[in-house]
Amino acid sequence: MVQVRGLELSQDIYIGRHVHRPATAAQNAFWDFVTAAANRTLPQLDKTLIEA
Repeated sequence: MVQVRGLELSQDIYIGRHVHRPATAAQNAFWDFVTAAANRTLPQLDKTLIEA
């Protein structure tokens, strides 16, 4: 990582899933990871995605 004083870069990341199709074990594990309360990687994950 290269830090530049006064510069902060960010990018929005959108994730979704098809709730009417069975997920694979890998998809379930990933979804559990990104929606975990302790996961600080995605602290602003939209609550509607979790409940969808």
